[in-house]
Amino acid sequence: QFEDINMGRADVLFKFLKTLNFNRPECVEKYIEKVDPECKNASVVEQIVDMITEEDSSTSKVYLSIKTQMESKNPYSNSYENNDVEQSKKAAFYFLDKWSDFQYIMRKYVKKFYPDVDSSIPLRIESIMKILNDKELDEKLKGIKIMNTQLIHGDSVPSDEKLIAEGKVIEQIIGKIISNFSDEEKEDIEKKINEINIEIN
Repeated sequence: QFEDINMGRADVLFKFLKTLNFNRPECVEKYIEKVDPECKNASVVEQIVDMITEEDSSTSKVYLSIKTQMESKNPYSNSYENNDVEQSKKAAFYFLDKWSDFQYIMRKYVKKFYPDVDSSIPLRIESIMKILNDKELDEKLKGIKIMNTQLIHGDSVPSDEKLIAEGKVIEQIIGKIISNFSDEEKEDIEKKINEINIEIN
């Protein structure tokens, strides 16, 4: 039954874990335990990466950097094909920066309005949709999830235009969510998310 398991890029995962200082059994075991070997939509590597990035969205940038660096050494890779590499990286990091901001704000939102929710549980898009309960945002959030998956796990990088467009959508959603906080809370949140702010042309 294990012959059909799609392992994925174990070399990229190993470097990712090593960079995060997670390349120890006690760090990896909790993710391996949750891997679904029968999952047809995601490899083992993809599942582990998703679990890590859902816990801390800032690690998405680390993974993307490692993945693109390793693929750039692969003569058969078509990542960034027909794209200006530096601009594409900037667009990708812009999107991930906004995604990280969104995750941070959602954790603040959940803590404030849903204090009974276990804060250690990763905030997946499906959970966020349920929490926000806003049909207008559902399609936007689904689009963001697709873009994030394509960027992190896809064979080629989404176009700069798509990444920037989805990043702008995240900014709009952030604006809507942040309006639920007090002025003092808003100031603290904005200060935090502006610590790293990637400007896009």
